[in-house]
Amino acid sequence: MNGPVVTAFSEEDSAAGTSRTDALVFSLGIHGVLIEAQLGQLHERFAPTEEQLCDQLTHPPLAPATRMRGLARALRAFWEHDDDVAITLALPRIEGLLRRRIQAADIAFIQHHQGDRRGQVSQLGALITDMGKAGYPEPWPTVFRALVGGPTDGMNLRNNVLHDLVDTPPRHHIALVMQAALSLLFVPLEDRADSGAPAADE
Repeated sequence: MNGPVVTAFSEEDSAAGTSRTDALVFSLGIHGVLIEAQLGQLHERFAPTEEQLCDQLTHPPLAPATRMRGLARALRAFWEHDDDVAITLALPRIEGLLRRRIQAADIAFIQHHQGDRRGQVSQLGALITDMGKAGYPEPWPTVFRALVGGPTDGMNLRNNVLHDLVDTPPRHHIALVMQAALSLLFVPLEDRADSGAPAADE
């Protein structure tokens, strides 16, 4: 769970006409092949059932069993090569887990009604922006932005898949989505004591 090592963007890449976004997507794609293989090895060694996965993934209140059952089903679907089901179940869990993490870090994610402006809940892009405040070390915010962020940030899997704008992504991209969801459960958060704010898992 150390996270993808996103390649640094160099002046040579720029001179060659490679954008920073293209470099990030390429780097993540390579990392996704590794994650796909690691998930396969995990299944070969342990072959966990949906119930066993749900037990391991559940950590109330951040990861309630009612929501983690969907992530457990996503992992089982991935191992059974039911890729469309796997990614469709996993993507909403990422946003839900991230929102609960942001809330646990006492970072406002609800904008209340003011004047003519209606109240609203922070969308995924704003949640990703707040990951650093919640204690998520780099490169995780960069990875999330490139993987599930908006149309100018990279793969944009959240919108493209859930709005049925693309065919089912390749398995190594789905593996990255699985890792992103698992990282929200298991990646140690940075101690934010120096900033005077409580850590997200306190």
